[in-house]
Amino acid sequence: MFAPLNSFDDVAARYESIKPVTNGQLGEEFRPLGSRKRPYERIIKVDEGTYALTEGNYNPRANHEGNMVHLTTAPILWERKPEGDFISIRGCPKGAHWPTRWAFIATYLPMSIRLACHQEGIHQHQIYYGGAAYPLLPIQVERSGAKVRDLIHTNDMSIVFKALPDGTFERSGVVEVTTKKVDKERKAQLKPEMEEFYKYILTMAPFVVADFKDFAVRMKHISYLDAKGIVKADSFGFAVCNLLADRVRPLLTAPDDSEDKMKLMWVVSDGLYFSAVGGKESLKHFRARYNRWFIDLFDLYKKELY
Repeated sequence: MFAPLNSFDDVAARYESIKPVTNGQLGEEFRPLGSRKRPYERIIKVDEGTYALTEGNYNPRANHEGNMVHLTTAPILWERKPEGDFISIRGCPKGAHWPTRWAFIATYLPMSIRLACHQEGIHQHQIYYGGAAYPLLPIQVERSGAKVRDLIHTNDMSIVFKALPDGTFERSGVVEVTTKKVDKERKAQLKPEMEEFYKYILTMAPFVVADFKDFAVRMKHISYLDAKGIVKADSFGFAVCNLLADRVRPLLTAPDDSEDKMKLMWVVSDGLYFSAVGGKESLKHFRARYNRWFIDLFDLYKKELY
């Protein structure tokens, strides 16, 4: 019979009560939360003050003590800190929709905290407690290395509650959310730099447009920017999406004979399909692509707190 997990002590007791299952092939032990036929749904003791409840979407075989994947991606994380006990609740990555995660969260939340699902609106899944609903926002993770255990939060979107001594909970902290609305004031501050680099592209891109179809040339320029720390190392052919804003900004107004600026112009022009420009209408579309790229790169969107 299912028994609710209402506190850190409940979770620790459940962990100790479960007879470990041994995976003979991998030689690992794990503790299934429910059916032993569903070993990917398990409770993991990261350390004495941390337990992760996971449905296995990120790494179904991972059960290593201290594995960082659980600290950053587990649907439910219980932590005992000097200032109290905390439960963190996390949704799916941006663009993903895992019914298994929603079902898992709904099953293993404390009885007084519920998962609410809606059919409309940007936040279809919400955590409901004490008469208030908190959007369960998409988590944002990236690999800091080649291994799955190197998954890290780029921005922690967890809904966190502190467990109080009387068995109730209170919201801990807030989550900053990037909206789809452009922050016109911040954009205005960068507009001179935005316009100067755009004019530079219109001046220089026509001289190199013939090279845009050459993959070897593309990789040469990306490798150059990578060595300079201007683009992320894992960008491959999509460097325009992986440029680093703090390294790009000084180049926007650099002297026109700067090699770094020239390489940047090539990569941006290629990534935004300058080769498709052939008249007023196509130039208009290129300008729109450039504006969107610039806004995305410098994150010129309004922020809201949830």
